[in-house]
Amino acid sequence: FDLVFVVSLRDEEVSSAEAISDLVSLFHSSKKLCETVSDQIMETNGRGLLLILDGWDEFKGRDQNRSFILDIIQRNILQSCNIMITSRTYASSIHLKKTNIRHIEVLGFEKEEIFRC
Repeated sequence: FDLVFVVSLRDEEVSSAEAISDLVSLFHSSKKLCETVSDQIMETNGRGLLLILDGWDEFKGRDQNRSFILDIIQRNILQSCNIMITSRTYASSIHLKKTNIRHIEVLGFEKEEIFRC
C-alpha cells in the first residue's frame, strides 16, 4: 500500500466527516498537505490506499442510511481503496451485509499465545 490510515470510528470528527479531506485532516495539521493528499486519493479513486476502520461497533453513523464512511464501505466512492473493518462480533449491521466483503472472525487468544514482538 502507498498510504495506510487507521481511522478510529469512535471519534466524533469521523462520524461527521463529509469528505476524504475531513479524514486526512485528522492525521496532519497542514492544510496544504491535507489538500494535496486528499486530491491525490480522489484522483486515483483510492488506489493504493488502505483504510483500517477501527471500532465499527462504536461508530455513531452505523445505523444511518447515509454517511461518508458508509459511502466508502458501500463502494459509492473510493472504489479502488482497500478497507479493513474491525468490530466486536455482535455489531454486524445491514450496511455490512449489503457489501461484498470477506468476513474473518478472530477468536480470543489464550494468555500464553500473546507475546510482544
